[in-house]
Amino acid sequence: PEYTKPIVTMGQEQPPVVNIPEYTQPVGTAGQEQAPTVSVPEYKLRVLKDEKTKVEIIGGATDLEGISHISSRRVLAQELFGKTYDAYDLHLKNSTDQSLQPKGTVLVRLPISSAVENVYYLTPSKELQALDFTIREGMAEFTTSHFSTYAVVYRANGASITANQKPSETDIKPLANSSKQVSSSPDLVQSANHSPKEQLPATGETSNPLLFLSGLSLVLTATFLLKSKKDESN
Repeated sequence: PEYTKPIVTMGQEQPPVVNIPEYTQPVGTAGQEQAPTVSVPEYKLRVLKDEKTKVEIIGGATDLEGISHISSRRVLAQELFGKTYDAYDLHLKNSTDQSLQPKGTVLVRLPISSAVENVYYLTPSKELQALDFTIREGMAEFTTSHFSTYAVVYRANGASITANQKPSETDIKPLANSSKQVSSSPDLVQSANHSPKEQLPATGETSNPLLFLSGLSLVLTATFLLKSKKDESN
């Protein structure tokens, strides 16, 4: 008789499918202990500001733990002699006015008054260490985990203005003064307002030589025609 069933060989059979139901019960540990829960603490920011110098410190609450206020004052830096700068001696203080260092990296914001060339950390050995900084909302920003003396050095000519800075009144004052000087000089105003036509004498005669020659030519032509007609009539 004819064999009509499917022909299969070893290695071509479909693997069995096993369905495992989803486990929805709490995951416990050995001994039926409660499964551990992982909680992420909320990151809180603190902002410290010196109202006198406008210096700001922004950092996490844990990084600024135990710190109550900023102590900042402007100082002179011999290392920056010959440059235009603002140097600040910065310290973080606790409630008993003791200096503390932050427990992590914080953001420092220093006020600026012109185009900034660089920001430096003045080391105890009187060396200058350039820092990476950004300009935002009229402040120079950089990060640090150590507080000491920092300085903002301005560009010598102050010609370049950053995106967040506006030109000061002194930048446009020379232009205003120059316009005032020109308008206040009577000689310049008089020479500018008088045209060549107003400077000619009022004789009633035309000042254009071409018009004069054209008129003379018409007079001569008319005279010649009249003389020719008189000769013909005679």
